[in-house]
Formats: sequence, C-alpha cells, structure tokens
Amino acid sequence: MALQFIHAADLHIDSPLKGLTSKDDEVAQKVRNATRDAFAALVTEAIKRQVAFVVIAGDIFDGKWDDVGTGIWTAKQFDRLAEASIPVFMLYGNHDKKNPILRNLGLPKNVKVFSDSAPERIHFPEDCPDLDAKAFDERITLTGQGYSDWKCKVDLAAKYPDREEGRFNIGVLHTGLGGDSATDYAPTSVETLLSKNYDYWALGHQHKQAVVLYKGGRWIGYSGSLQARHINEAEPKGFYLVTVEDGKLACEPEFICVDAFRWKRVEIDASEIDDEEQLKKVFHDKIEEAVDGAEGRYVAARVVFSGRTPLYSMLRKWREENQFESELSGTTLDLGGRLWVEQYQLGDLRPPIPEDFWENGVLREIKEDAESTIKQGFDVKTPIDDLRKKLSSYKSALRGDDDPDELGLDVDAPEQLSRWYRQALDIIANALS
Repeated sequence: MALQFIHAADLHIDSPLKGLTSKDDEVAQKVRNATRDAFAALVTEAIKRQVAFVVIAGDIFDGKWDDVGTGIWTAKQFDRLAEASIPVFMLYGNHDKKNPILRNLGLPKNVKVFSDSAPERIHFPEDCPDLDAKAFDERITLTGQGYSDWKCKVDLAAKYPDREEGRFNIGVLHTGLGGDSATDYAPTSVETLLSKNYDYWALGHQHKQAVVLYKGGRWIGYSGSLQARHINEAEPKGFYLVTVEDGKLACEPEFICVDAFRWKRVEIDASEIDDEEQLKKVFHDKIEEAVDGAEGRYVAARVVFSGRTPLYSMLRKWREENQFESELSGTTLDLGGRLWVEQYQLGDLRPPIPEDFWENGVLREIKEDAESTIKQGFDVKTPIDDLRKKLSSYKSALRGDDDPDELGLDVDAPEQLSRWYRQALDIIANALS
C-alpha cells in the first residue's frame, strides 16, 4: 500500500507582508492572517489526505518575533495533526535561530525537531511510539540537521551519512544550494546531495518552488514558502505531496497550493488608449483577469502603466496628487471585494509626439543625425565624442559615488547616451504638446 507525506518549508508564521496596507477591515485581517491561513490549510489537507507524516525544512517562524501567541497558535496546529496520528519532522533554519522565544517553546510530542549539532536520523514508523508500525508497509529513513546559528557557513550535507539500504531515504536540509545567499546558509552542491544516494531531498530556504533534479527515481527540490509575502513572490505557493510505493517514488511529487492570497503584477499598455473612459475599462478588464486567475483567493495587485500615450499628463497628475485610488477604485466594485491595489506605478510612460514635431528644420536635422547614428550601430562619431569629452570630468558626480570604478552610470556606453537622447526628445515633445 502506498504511503504519502508532505514536504513543506518556509512557513514564516506571522511574518509581516511587505507593502500592503488597507482601510478595509476585512482585507486588513486577511493580510494579517495570511501566513496562519496558509499553514492551517496545509494541516487540513494533511488530515483530509491521511498522510503518514509532514516534513518541514526550516524557517517555521520569522526572525525575532516576540509574541508568544505565535508559538501557541502554531502548537495548536501541531495538536490537530497529533489528533490525526500524523507526526511532524522538522528542523530550524536561519530565521528560526534568530528567535529567542523558540528555545522555551513547548511542542506537542508528535513533533520531532532534528538536532542542530550533528546529522540526526529518524526511522519511520519505528521511532514514533504512538503509531502502529504494522499499519505501514513502507519503511522510511529521514536524515536532517538544523542550524545552530542563524548564519551557517558550513556544508551540513557533506556530513550526512550515506543511505540506509532497504528503506526509502529522505534528506531534510535548509540550504542556499549555490544561490545568491549560499555562502551564509549551509552551502552545498547537487553533486554532494547526489553522493548520499537518498531518494528524496526536501529542501528549504528558497521561497520559490523549484525542481532541482528528478532523474532515475531520485528527486531534489524546494517546496518554496507557503505564502508569498511581497510582489516579487507572485507565483502560487504551497507544498509537495509525495507518494512512496515499494520503496521508491511512485510518481513525480504533486504541488498543492494553500496560499491565502496572490500577488499580481498588472501591466497596462496605455499606448492604444485614447481617453479616460477607455483607460478605466482596460484597467477593469486587466484587474478582473488577475482576480479570475487567483482561483478564488484575494489578490494584491501592483498596477504599472507604460507606453507613449495622450493620457501621459493625466496619469502624471494622478500620481503626483495621489488620485489613482479615487479615480479607479470604483471600477472594480463588481469583483466582490477580492482585490486591493498594493501600488500604482508609472513604468515606461511617455508623452505623445505631436504630428508636426519633426516639421521644424532644426528638429528634423536632429532626427536625421540620430537615425544615422543608430543605423551605424552607435559607432563613435564626432558628436558623441564631443559629448563624451564633456561628460568625462563629471563621471563621479553622475555615478553618485566618489569612486569612479564603482558601479553606476556608464557614461561611455552608447546605449546610455541613446537613452538620454530619447529622454531629451520626450522632454521637448512634452513641452510642445
């Protein structure tokens, strides 16, 4: 008989969500409870599906939270699993180890926390005395080690023991795995993980769901966080449901979404929009599409306007006078209150060019010179050489840094000169419109 377990990570329970404020009490409460709602949904799914156990690969909590109520609420969710005879195997990650309250937090007896001093092995179901071992056909070995400090610069996986034969082997690890933050967070490599010959690596720390490797019946991957916390985490969030049969993966793990709401980036190209009424209709349609794609969840949207448009001045005025909400919020009342806008942005928004803009002889010559330069692939010509010479003595000021070698504006790059040139033309066009 097949056995199923859940692989989750990065719960960050009660973590504040960045960028969201709301005057609507219902929306505000939804935002505050988002991480709790996501974990509660995981627990509900675990009970409904009668999984054998739950694996959590670090960052259950979020840094230096000082509200003991967070821990009490989380323990109650573990109690729900205990009542359903579902054990939890988890380790502490970098955010957990920043938490002083965690040391004194009592957890239900169905929760086993991996050691933070050395790799620890747990045998399922033998090491779970409240379970009837005879009720399970599969034998599982889980190996994990948590963080002893919030920055873990050593390769924990390198010291994990090799697989135990005759059992399905799971490695649990909170790791950067070669990413941008790898050097601080248990850095390791796919080669090291593969060398242990485990069947499944349940990874945490990276908030985006990712299959690192699925080959020859072996699987390495991140389940990602349970709830997106800002606009850069716009993808659906959840956990993996893993099925084991006859000592091996029965199929590719199934990703199940449990996030309480979704972030959406809504792009509106205003270049084909002629008036305010049309703009409001396009805004409504784009927002409705975002809400419909959220599978019944609340949506936090960032709306970005771009394009060369006759509405340029109006949109600039709305931004300067904070009028976006008052002008646009009424258009989405039919969406059932499932939306709130995190931010309105003017992206690559530009004014229109008047039809007679190039009729003036001087401006026509400028245009022809620019087109000639573009056709020649921005080859260095006298006008650009002159501009470069004039700018050379101001590099540091332009970069905003006293060290000219630091990253900043590259005033020697033809692309940068072209960008400034186009911006200058826009300023002229706007003045003449």
